[in-house]
Amino acid sequence: MQIEDPFLIRRDSAAELFIIRHGDAIPGADEIIPSGIYDDLPLSRVGREQAEALAERLSKMSFDVMYSSPLRRCLETAAPLAERLNLAPTIVEDLKEIRLGTIRPLPTDPHDLATLTQALQERQNDIVRLAGAAGNWDVIEDSEPSKDFRRRVVKAIDHITHKHIGERVLIFAHGGVVNAYVAEVLGLQRDFFFPAANTSITVVRASETQRVLFVLNDIAAQKQDRLFKQTLRGEIQNQHDPAPHDRCHRKTDGSLRTDNGSPPFSGADRGCHFAGLRSLPDCRASRGCALHRWAACR
Repeated sequence: MQIEDPFLIRRDSAAELFIIRHGDAIPGADEIIPSGIYDDLPLSRVGREQAEALAERLSKMSFDVMYSSPLRRCLETAAPLAERLNLAPTIVEDLKEIRLGTIRPLPTDPHDLATLTQALQERQNDIVRLAGAAGNWDVIEDSEPSKDFRRRVVKAIDHITHKHIGERVLIFAHGGVVNAYVAEVLGLQRDFFFPAANTSITVVRASETQRVLFVLNDIAAQKQDRLFKQTLRGEIQNQHDPAPHDRCHRKTDGSLRTDNGSPPFSGADRGCHFAGLRSLPDCRASRGCALHRWAACR
């Protein structure tokens, strides 16, 4: 059967979904409140700034409806934009992040807030390292099964889609949720295939029978350099600048090499993968490639 609009260009035949990952929610030692509940943290100071920057950008657009995960970091990310647009988020339980098993024990001293903050950052690094290498969440024991998670996410977003054909929809969710849904859109086997940045925007147009990816991991809202670097803090934390002799440059053959001629990281021949791009022709990654566990890509 011939499809008249294979890319869903006509707005009236599809829901336009703006799927947004929450802002940074790893608080500094001066912000954290010992509670023993660290899967529902509020936004950090940086996260609140990211949410305001996102609202500044998207408030210039029109949206028909807003949905959110029930977790605090999503609701707090949505709040500044919801106020500007005069929209109240509808909470959808199945937009929650995947339930993960124990990654590493957290410190028990409630007064050592610096150690607790560091442990939360290291925990986040472990999650990304393990699930990113495996491409699914089953590598973390006692977690929600990866395929079950993907099914609930896709079912929840499909339900939203079917209610809002011809409308523009905001969905505030999590990195795992964005990965699961976009993997389904692209027909990928991997349930976790890219590091969604804090307050990144992914745009999908979806109808009753089709889904088309238009934008992936857009972080243009973070205009200030400090915020731009912090958008990746959920995936890349506590990484140190390489020594001067390890700085990375693109050679004329397109490969990346350090000053001493060696590859700066595994897979260097594939170039810089920052923001999901296969290569950046003018890459001068003086601090390395962000998706290969270095601090930033310039």
